[in-house]
Amino acid sequence: MYVSQQEKLSFVDQPDGQLARQILEGSELAFEALVKRYSAPLFHFIYHLLGDYDCACDVLQQVMVRLYTALPTLHQERSFKAWLFKVAHNRAIDEIRSKHCLHFSEMEHADADETELTAITDSAPLPQEMLEYHELQQRLRLAIAQLPTHYQNIVRLRYLLQLTFPEISQVINMPEATVKTYFHRAKRLLRSSLQVDHAYELLPEKQ
Repeated sequence: MYVSQQEKLSFVDQPDGQLARQILEGSELAFEALVKRYSAPLFHFIYHLLGDYDCACDVLQQVMVRLYTALPTLHQERSFKAWLFKVAHNRAIDEIRSKHCLHFSEMEHADADETELTAITDSAPLPQEMLEYHELQQRLRLAIAQLPTHYQNIVRLRYLLQLTFPEISQVINMPEATVKTYFHRAKRLLRSSLQVDHAYELLPEKQ
């Protein structure tokens, strides 16, 4: 059956719960829209936990299957964001335990997406500026990788995926007050580690 672009776009701005109701009524386009909404951030999160592209793809697929099967039981008045990252976190940990995939902190050289924590705002940077930027960003990635594991996860969830503290609390099963405490401790550690070369300035100003 032919589906127009306009029909596809009609799903883009619909809340998760509305899409879920349409999926339960048999709409494949609604599920496609929901998958598209979360696939990229979920993959980045899983990949940074596992450090393995193929493992991350497998886990992402498992998360989406879990989403589909769990739709009838999810609270449709809420965003599915925190729930999905919680499932992704748990599945990634299971993958690490069962297949011993490398954790990001165990990799000597992280082949991370260059959009990991920030993007270059100057539309036409000079070559020297580009070189300095990439060197600072590499320092930043390495500094985050040297944080304790629970700090790393919180920093990435907050900066990379823009999750709120309540959402992070739900994802990693940690009290919100503890999440905030660890986040601010991680920021102090990063500031201390990076203050010499100013790589800390690459972190967004999130409180």
